[in-house]
Amino acid sequence: IQVDEIRPTRLYPHKKDVAFENLQELKRLSGESFMFVAVDKGIPKCIELLEKHCAAESKIILKKGAQVVLLRNLDFGRGLVN
Repeated sequence: IQVDEIRPTRLYPHKKDVAFENLQELKRLSGESFMFVAVDKGIPKCIELLEKHCAAESKIILKKGAQVVLLRNLDFGRGLVN
């Protein structure tokens, strides 16, 4: 996907609806799928709270060209912002 081909983000009230939409969009893309797994380190109690309250999934599957919505700003200089 080129930058000028970015599709509008759809918002849903339930995670299951988001998961369904994401799967449908992923199926539209050709190519190999890649799984990314979060690796969290720190105080066990803090990790437990993070896993309980974080909006992001701990595992995601992407293909080249997949649109991704960041849940927090990562790097303003490189344009990695939510």
